[in-house]
This record gives sequence, structure tokens and C-alpha cells, in this order.
Amino acid sequence: PASAQAPAPGGGGGTASASSAANNTALCIIAGVLMSLWAPFAAKSREGDKGLSPYFSFLCFTATSLAISVLILVGQQYGCSLMPRVDNLTSGMEYVRLPVLLHGWGLLGGCIWAVGTLSNLVSGGPLGNAVSYAL
Repeated sequence: PASAQAPAPGGGGGTASASSAANNTALCIIAGVLMSLWAPFAAKSREGDKGLSPYFSFLCFTATSLAISVLILVGQQYGCSLMPRVDNLTSGMEYVRLPVLLHGWGLLGGCIWAVGTLSNLVSGGPLGNAVSYAL
């Protein structure tokens, strides 16, 4: 008879349990709620004469994203993983030795995301924050 559990992604030979699916769903819901809080807080931080400029708000967002990314990666190296792992653990040296083209795709994606985020923040003044976030 066929097993009720699906094979785990990454071909590790293990099985994905129902609790893993529930954990992944909970992670997605929590991340979605946290992402929905960013636009109102960013808009509030720019209000008034002493509010942040769109560029400084972008700088704060970028610095926070970098810090959180480093914490997540360090946590994964020590077994504290919030996100599901799809393959074996990769060392820092393996990551550095990847072809430049693979790093380039990641940098290109980050640049595109940054341009979109900065455009959203800058256009929030003339268009209104709700409209610019929706675009």
C-alpha cells in the first residue's frame, strides 16, 4: 500500500509529516501578517516635519533586512531553522565557491526588489501610501 506521507523535497529520502505542513502553513501566515504591517508603519514613520525621508526609510529597511538575513543564516548553521530546509546544509566556503553567475542572479533579484521598494517609498508622497503600495 502507498504511504500516506509524501516524499520530502530535495530527495533526502525522508518523508514530510503533517506537522511539517502545519508548521509551514503557520510560518506563511505569520510572515504574511508581518509583511502587511510594513506599509502602515513605513507611512507613519514619514509623517510630519520630523518624519523620515523615503531614502532614509529605505536605508533603515535595507539595514534591518540585512541584519535579519544574517541572523537567519547563522541560526540555520546551528540547527535553529525557521524555514524548511530542502537540501543538505551548505557551508560558507561552498557558498563562496559558487560560480559568479549564480551570485549575479541573486544580486539582480535584490536590485530589482530594491528599485521597487524605493519607488514605492518615493511615490508614497505624491500618490498616497495606499495607492503606491498597491502598485
